[in-house]
Amino acid sequence: MSNKKIMNQTHEVEIKNTARSRNQRALEIFTRNGFTVRLFGIDNSPMFIMDDRCLLSCFINGNNLYFRPSPDSGEISRMISLTGNAFITKNEISDLLENSEHLPVYRVLHNVSRLFLVGFNRLTLDEDEKEERFPVFGLHHPTIYVNKIKADQIVRELDILGYNVCVF
Repeated sequence: MSNKKIMNQTHEVEIKNTARSRNQRALEIFTRNGFTVRLFGIDNSPMFIMDDRCLLSCFINGNNLYFRPSPDSGEISRMISLTGNAFITKNEISDLLENSEHLPVYRVLHNVSRLFLVGFNRLTLDEDEKEERFPVFGLHHPTIYVNKIKADQIVRELDILGYNVCVF
């Protein structure tokens, strides 16, 4: 392996670790104030999901966390620096969240077990066969769908396979 390729891989790992560290600081702003928020999606531009029920109207750009009044608004309600010791109170976060519009998110629920779809296992038995996927259901960290059409499509696919599921 060439030195240039090794240097590029090292740089990519450093960038990924920096993004993860920054994202963790952003997440801590919520968790230390008692909010159940998790990050979903890619490290460079994660979505903030609260209580596995809604997509918050906030985003990360550089080393700042921005709150906005609605998902499609260009207006910024508040900016919090993620460098140093960012401080915001629970009441301030509550006010920001209450005065913003958030998008619903959708999950797939197994009606019998009351467990959520958390992903798929994939299996290819033979080189000539098409890859098969098998749903995995769990209690925590369900797969989130921002688009209800996509969630409905997954429900239809699983229904054909005999799973008793619904969009929740």
